Parts: sequence; structure tokens; C-alpha cells
Amino acid sequence: MECIGDMMPSMGRYGHSANLYKNSMLIFGGGCSYNVRLKTRVVMNEMWIFDFTCKEWKLLKTSGDYIEPRRNHAACIVGSNFFVFGGVNIQEKSVSSISVLQMDRNKWKNYCFKQDEAGIAF
Repeated sequence: MECIGDMMPSMGRYGHSANLYKNSMLIFGGGCSYNVRLKTRVVMNEMWIFDFTCKEWKLLKTSGDYIEPRRNHAACIVGSNFFVFGGVNIQEKSVSSISVLQMDRNKWKNYCFKQDEAGIAF
């Protein structure tokens, strides 16, 4: 996994996902403070990794499809693939796509589905 420097997440968040992968914890997305000027809540699409061995945070450098920032989504890992489904975007609308991060390549791929109902959020 290629990461960007030794950092820590700059702010607290809620509605994110936390998954274990090998000897690390992956934190994806989530929301944080309300921006009064823009009248919207900040929503993120970052992937942070906490390495339990080194006790370090790192921001994962990814490529591929653009992943819409979201909170209150579902996420899981199957093999070396990290799946993200649903959630709420910055416009407070439900997201109906599934996004997959290939952990061995740090590459995102989006899969959109045509459906009658809005996406799902938790």
C-alpha cells in the first residue's frame, strides 16, 4: 500500500467505516463539522490507515475512479478488495453506487446501478 507521509487525520469524524486489513485499521469517509458559510456538512472520501505494528497513521494514496465523499455508508473487505456501498453525500442525498478499492493496487472502481429507489444510508 502506497501512503502519503506520516500524518494523522486532521479532524474527528462520524459516520465513517472502520475495517481491519492485515495488521492495520482502515478508516474511510465520514462527516465532521458543519460549514456555516456554505450551509453544508463536510463529508470526506479519504482512506486513512492505522498500522498497529508501527502505531502510525497514514493517508492512502489512491488512483482510478473518483469516489464520491460520503458518510453513513456500509463497508467490508473481501480478500484484497475494500467495498463501500451507499451512504449520504455532501448534498444530504443517498448514494446508490458500490465502490471497490483494490488494496493491492490502491485503485478505485465505481459500479452504478439503475434502481427505482434512492440509495441506502445507515
